[in-house]
Amino acid sequence: MSIGKRITKLRNALKMTQEELAEKLDVSRQSIFKWEKDLVIPEMDNIIRLSKVFNVSLEYLVNGKKEFKNKVTIKDYLLLALGVVFLILIVVILIINPDSLLETSSALYFNGLYLLIGIALIFIIIGLIVIFKKRNERK
Repeated sequence: MSIGKRITKLRNALKMTQEELAEKLDVSRQSIFKWEKDLVIPEMDNIIRLSKVFNVSLEYLVNGKKEFKNKVTIKDYLLLALGVVFLILIVVILIINPDSLLETSSALYFNGLYLLIGIALIFIIIGLIVIFKKRNERK
């Protein structure tokens, strides 16, 4: 696939007109048309700006070898998974020893339980923010 076809494909994926793309890049609509029809190859500074607008690597834009940079990866789910593991750990602790919540001498245990719940919720919230932010960057 040529660079022009990739520009067209990426522009259409963002539901952007040639004129809207031209405004973002500060070039004419005719320049975008010529790039997409492979009549002219964009200059390097415009290729760099195109990669930023489309959120793809320069290598993908020029050679077609890479996909979108902002795909959600397994690493992005790590914080979410840690939060879920902490919540499961809390449930297991409560199932194994439910009476400790009723004892007045177990203030340290009770505060530690709230600390674990807080850490779990923080991991889950940050994990969800990272995932949703990456997904919304493509739109």
